[in-house]
Amino acid sequence: YTNKISGATDMLTGVNPGQNTPAETSRSMVEQGQKIYSAIFKRIWRGLKFEFRKLFELNSIHLPEQVPFAGLPNFLKRSDFTFGITAIVPSADPSITSDATKLTQAQLIRQAAMMNPAYNIDEAETRFLEALQVDDVKSLYLGMAHARPIMTPQIMVQQLKNQTAMQKIEYEKMKFIATMMEQRSFNQAKIVNLMAQAALFQEQAGGEKSAAKIAEFTSMIEALKTHIEAINNAISAAQSATQGEENGNQQQPGNAQGGGVQGMAGTSSNGSAPPMAIGAAAAPDGGMG
Repeated sequence: YTNKISGATDMLTGVNPGQNTPAETSRSMVEQGQKIYSAIFKRIWRGLKFEFRKLFELNSIHLPEQVPFAGLPNFLKRSDFTFGITAIVPSADPSITSDATKLTQAQLIRQAAMMNPAYNIDEAETRFLEALQVDDVKSLYLGMAHARPIMTPQIMVQQLKNQTAMQKIEYEKMKFIATMMEQRSFNQAKIVNLMAQAALFQEQAGGEKSAAKIAEFTSMIEALKTHIEAINNAISAAQSATQGEENGNQQQPGNAQGGGVQGMAGTSSNGSAPPMAIGAAAAPDGGMG
């Protein structure tokens, strides 16, 4: 084989064949060179097989009854070498001479095992990981018995339906919150308008007629404030359901203190009315608008 090895291909010895060499020519040269190395490797493997069998047979004859093994409490026994000598072979595969070839073979076996239920999937996956030179394969790959449930198309469709339903619920919540905020803003504007009318009426009217009208304004404003408070509660509940917790910046408006317009709380971002002092001047009856 000396002449064949020296003249087969220079690429297998690390020599660059040249930049203008076609790819197919390079692959053919490598393939022919690997055939030569494979033939040599098979003969080395066969020679090791016969050598190991000789050692096995000699141990079955001349080995003492017990021999300590590598300082461990276990012992090698002569009886360990009494079974069939034909089972003694090197663990290497004589048909594979490179890691790339071994990995390619493991990938093909793994793909076939995924498509054909007659294969041992655990063994195919283990060989694939070993071809990748992964350490501690047993702790990494636990086998099909420990496999998680596979996501079937029916489960995926149901999950998409559930996500769509949840998104629809969230949309309805946001729509409800926006509607409540709009209603709150409208009521706030009505409170401001009523307070302005009450102030104007107090300037123009007087006597018992003025007091009765002011009480009417106060009653209407209190009703709007109560409505705003209910709206704030609804918004807070919807936001809590959406976010999972109360919004710290959202505050509920307090009840108006006092029995007249003068005791109304001021308007803030949470929906109460702005501060407004109403004078005591009497005037004719004013419209409510």
